[in-house]
Amino acid sequence: MMGWYSFVPFMECKHGVVSVNHHINGFLHINEEPIDFAGGKGYIEKDWGRSFPEAWIWLQSNNFDHADASIMISIANIPWLGNNFTGFLGFMYADGQFYPFSTYNGSRIQTCELTPEGLVISIRHQNYILSINATLNRAGVLKAPQSGNMDRHIKESIDSELKVLLKTIEGKIIFKGTGHRAGLEVIEGIFAMV
Repeated sequence: MMGWYSFVPFMECKHGVVSVNHHINGFLHINEEPIDFAGGKGYIEKDWGRSFPEAWIWLQSNNFDHADASIMISIANIPWLGNNFTGFLGFMYADGQFYPFSTYNGSRIQTCELTPEGLVISIRHQNYILSINATLNRAGVLKAPQSGNMDRHIKESIDSELKVLLKTIEGKIIFKGTGHRAGLEVIEGIFAMV
């Protein structure tokens, strides 16, 4: 997922995606009440390292009306050799096709702003443009790593909505849909860096 950056030993945080979209079945019992996950969908990713970036955006959903779709985008302020740069990685997966967008594959962020209506992101790859309008809904507080300790508190929503449009440079629509129950983290210092 991180391209050649994954081989750099001094990166404070690394990111990987284990599964972009899979089916789940089974039950979870909470206080002796069964919760049925039959016919559910799953997504698994992982982060490891000693610190999360100073500021970032992360969004993910695989809960589209269109059954075979998944998206994840992460934009962050990355410490690098005494300085920082804005790096990003992610993908759109639709109809069995994987469309990567990242700093290392030459993609560029065209728009990244927080408006009264929500978060607006547009990323251009040499062949595609990915546009996202995200609505941030209820958020809970999570602990996050900082200098090797879980001392930082961030807010994450798992109830947000993503309106997604993927099209070719020529304007042909590849995917258009709304992701429900999306994960969304916006650490607002990122907007001064993009």
